[in-house]
Amino acid sequence: MPVQCGRDASGLPSRMSNPVEWHEYPIGHELCADEISVVSRWIRERVTAGL
Repeated sequence: MPVQCGRDASGLPSRMSNPVEWHEYPIGHELCADEISVVSRWIRERVTAGL
């Protein structure tokens, strides 16, 4: 149920012209290398855009 709430909510900002990235990973309450890579890229894009 909580994952479905996130899926449903992730589309709301997009419908309001604020893009959101939604990713799911086959893990519980831990991090995986793929997730860290995606978050790192997301941060780098925003930090370098502000320079």
